[in-house]
Amino acid sequence: MPIGAMATAGHQVFTLVRRLRDELGVNTTCGASNISFGLPNRHGINNAFLPMAMTAGMTSAIMNPVALPVGASKIAEKRAEVEAAGIVLPEGMDDETFVTLFGLGSTLSRPGKEMEAVRAANLLLNNDAHGSDWIAFNKPASAAGEGGRRGSRRRRG
Repeated sequence: MPIGAMATAGHQVFTLVRRLRDELGVNTTCGASNISFGLPNRHGINNAFLPMAMTAGMTSAIMNPVALPVGASKIAEKRAEVEAAGIVLPEGMDDETFVTLFGLGSTLSRPGKEMEAVRAANLLLNNDAHGSDWIAFNKPASAAGEGGRRGSRRRRG
């Protein structure tokens, strides 16, 4: 039941999951986004719900682990809106920079926000004891063509 329909739904899910785990010793699976159905900023609610449900004993979640890339038609539509508003952009701005600048997401497939919440909960609940999963997940991608030599100086020829 979504919290938009019944304000106590989240609390009831946590209570039920905890009882199923403690009293019956069974595993539980929840639809990660069901709790936020029909509400604005669903990712924010889901990001809070997942670690709380994990703490209550939920063992798995049904969720989309990937944020889908922004398509060419959506980019073209937004570029037309920007142009119509009289906003001048630098010539040759690539699509990834454009979609990031205007908050559309990314042109690349990336882990969804829910996966970020799950990894954070694993770190905080000591299921990622040394934080290696969290660090790897949040490490910025290296720029294309970046070599392995850091801090070295170019030799003069």
